[in-house]
Amino acid sequence: MKFYFTIIIYLVLPILSFGQVDSTLSKIIDSLEFEDQKWRILFRQINNKEIDSLSSEFVGQQIKLTDSLNFIQIHALFSQHGYLG
Repeated sequence: MKFYFTIIIYLVLPILSFGQVDSTLSKIIDSLEFEDQKWRILFRQINNKEIDSLSSEFVGQQIKLTDSLNFIQIHALFSQHGYLG
């Protein structure tokens, strides 16, 4: 009986632990990506003359600011959790 229990543990445990996701960490990364892409999409739309209500200089500054803030947060995540890959 102990043998069967051990076999079951070795077969089931990897399945249960595989692919676990830290939902809080995932939400943080998703929000960083959203903010980053928001400005890059606007920049592309300005260059394609789809939007004329914002200047490319303003959006370029927002991209630089967002990149700087994201770098700080990503650096903190790496320090706290290690490399996420």
